[in-house]
Amino acid sequence: MNRIEKLREEMKKSGLAALLLTQPMSIAYLTGVKIAPGERFFALYVDEKESALFVNVLFSVTECKGAEIKSYKDGDDPLKSVAERFPKDSLCGVDGLMPAKILLRLMALRGDLKFTDGGALTAKVRMYKDRVEQAKMRASSLQNDEVMGELIELAKKRLSEKVLAEKLLPMYLKRGGSALSFDPITGYGPHAAEPHHVPDDTMPKEGDCLVLDIGGVLDDYCSDMTRTIFLGEPSPEMRKIYEVVKGAQQAALDFIKPGVLLKDIDTVARDYIEKAGYGEYFTHRLGHGIGLEVHEEPSIGLPNGLYAEPGMCFSVEPGIYVPGLGGVRIEDLVMITDEGVELLNHFSKDLIII
Repeated sequence: MNRIEKLREEMKKSGLAALLLTQPMSIAYLTGVKIAPGERFFALYVDEKESALFVNVLFSVTECKGAEIKSYKDGDDPLKSVAERFPKDSLCGVDGLMPAKILLRLMALRGDLKFTDGGALTAKVRMYKDRVEQAKMRASSLQNDEVMGELIELAKKRLSEKVLAEKLLPMYLKRGGSALSFDPITGYGPHAAEPHHVPDDTMPKEGDCLVLDIGGVLDDYCSDMTRTIFLGEPSPEMRKIYEVVKGAQQAALDFIKPGVLLKDIDTVARDYIEKAGYGEYFTHRLGHGIGLEVHEEPSIGLPNGLYAEPGMCFSVEPGIYVPGLGGVRIEDLVMITDEGVELLNHFSKDLIII
């Protein structure tokens, strides 16, 4: 079944007569058309019988999977054409990232319609990776393993956080990657206690921990992995914290299998950290879905009531962050399969001292 047909199934279950999507990555997933439209109108319309992609002639789109191409020129009014397609007196969906100026105009043009957030339907379809996507996720993660090894070797030169981060993109490009999947996090010592630290000119000190949270894009699919290493012998407290985080992640990985509640995976890791006395320092959810974008559904944490099902791909990344001292995060990606769970990252999680 093609992806637009899967979306139609979800629309039917939700009682939506039509759906209009403007989020470029979702459109790329559904149709294979990947462009950056800028300020120009770019949208995919889907109802139970037809689907149409509205795109400016500037982008020269000639092929589109599962949808008719509706080209328009600057000066045309494509939104009026879209509005005319919606079934009369119906409930219709729009994606949650749709600009307000588009939705407000639709509401003005079609006062007979009720609009609701239909973005969750696309997110649900994208959440289950097919075999082609699974193969791409494996390849992207294996690339990330290689980059992590090269980055750790580079860290032996005791570079600043910012310089270390700036060296990453060429590592992905020379392996066939196309981009970073997110701005990398490289944080020494106390900066490692900031889960989303922005690298700066800080230089390392002997005994510092170093959090390396990195990812790239290979064949359109993202990778994401974190390792924490030490520049010289860590303090007894930081060594203990490292082992607690490592143990919490392994407990979660051992628990994962088809049919378990996603929120319970978070609970397993969180309980492990709390029993070790560091519960207040684990300040974020355990993980997130990943695919075409580095953060997708499903969310691995409260209050998610979904169950782990084959095709889901997500991160498992417990962390302990002690202000003024340092932090440790260990992150890998996993894929739920019919048989159980597949670990996509294979870089060592033994404590590394450089």
